[in-house]
Amino acid sequence: MACKKLFSGVLPEITNYIIQFLRDHLRSLYSCVLVNRHLFWITIPILWEDPFYIMRNSKFLTTYLLFLNDEDKARLKGLIFPSSFKKPLLNYPSFIKTLNQLRMQEHVTEFIENLIDTNPLTTDFTISLFHNEHAKLLDLLSTICELLFKLFISNDISLNSLYIKICHSQHALNVMIFNEICKKPKFLSDIKYFTLDFDRSKVIPHLPIPSFEDSPSAITSNKHFTIYFSLKENLSERNFKYLIKSQTQLLSLTLYTISSKVAYLMSALKYCSNTLTSIKFILCNFNDMPSLNGLNYLVHLESLQFKQCKGITVQVFRPLLDISTPLKIKTLTLDGLSMEITFIQSLFQKIGSFLENLEIKLVIERKIIYESIINHCNKVQFLHISEIEHVDIVQLFKLITHVRKHLKYLSLQIRNHRQPCLIESDYDDQQLRVSSMILTNLGQILPDTLKYLELKLEIDPINLKIFLDNCKHIVGLNSLLVINKSQNDIIFDVLKEFVREKR
Repeated sequence: MACKKLFSGVLPEITNYIIQFLRDHLRSLYSCVLVNRHLFWITIPILWEDPFYIMRNSKFLTTYLLFLNDEDKARLKGLIFPSSFKKPLLNYPSFIKTLNQLRMQEHVTEFIENLIDTNPLTTDFTISLFHNEHAKLLDLLSTICELLFKLFISNDISLNSLYIKICHSQHALNVMIFNEICKKPKFLSDIKYFTLDFDRSKVIPHLPIPSFEDSPSAITSNKHFTIYFSLKENLSERNFKYLIKSQTQLLSLTLYTISSKVAYLMSALKYCSNTLTSIKFILCNFNDMPSLNGLNYLVHLESLQFKQCKGITVQVFRPLLDISTPLKIKTLTLDGLSMEITFIQSLFQKIGSFLENLEIKLVIERKIIYESIINHCNKVQFLHISEIEHVDIVQLFKLITHVRKHLKYLSLQIRNHRQPCLIESDYDDQQLRVSSMILTNLGQILPDTLKYLELKLEIDPINLKIFLDNCKHIVGLNSLLVINKSQNDIIFDVLKEFVREKR
């Protein structure tokens, strides 16, 4: 009786809660569509919020194209819609919430390829495509993408997430997108995730990137902004000042491949300093870069992440280190090709007492880094350390012992890179030796309250058994992930026995 009421719509709040809980499980959602009319009307909009997410499935594009007006259909140069293709009852374009231009172009490309391969609509059209040069195929791709964008905008939708790929070969499409966005500010009025991706392989023609200077309320709801910068173009003339200034609720900023050419962008951070709590640098080159003066405004920063960066020095990040008020950063990721050890020490000294989540992936001066963590960080709850070698073991155990009072999540990974002086067999022996040292000594120093443990090692079953026996005092362990890098993966029985005993 309760199930009947639930699925018939008598208890709408509970039904909606269940459907929202299943929103990432597509098979369950498709099943709900078939239950009854009530679940159908709840589930269909969710399934069409991000249709470009599912790869290798471009058939839904035909449904979108059926909503085009006659003038737009005529632009498709011979693509005929048979009379059996009726306009759907539901307005599917109005349901979209996530729009990724790159994924959309991939789906449209697959859609065109299917036209050529399977010829579902008209022989003359597919033959024409097949015999025409690559440029005309790109033109058709651009046309369909343009029509889809206009279709979404004309439905007066409000996106939650938008990813724009600014590509050399799609210059006209990019201009159209920006012009349409400026005409329809509601398109971005509820945006939460906004990404601008500049083609990193080619110089891009001048493009009037919308700064929203004339319509400052167009994008005020954005909370997460990501920019992929071009490596081959001087972007100093591009004005991102008003684009960032308009985002009054910005929480996180992610910057890819930043270089000295776009260091000017940092000065715009003062406009979002009251809300910005997270900044992430990925694949950035800070060599020959002046001090990033805008960082001194980030007094509310809680997360700072460097991933695969180089040229990180005290000079470049001096404005951040010189902030006079306490910098309460809780999350720190240090993953770089070259980092000045003085910067790392100064950073731990400034923020160490507030750190709760720490990720270290460095191959330089690790002993000094471990000592700095021990001296300044005592509240770490999440700890991930990779690139571990045999010389690190003593300091590693000392570090884990130091933070064990608060430690809840631990992830350890031995170094992957093989040194040139080692032959393959010697390298494998070294990996096994490091892993054995960890397994035979780690268990007894782990805290009773540990909830998550991840080990990526070259594992010998005997050593694993010793480790698991030493872990029996851990009563709160909910997740154990063991990744064996050895080609002879024979640890399953050992793990199965451990799980059986823990039940």
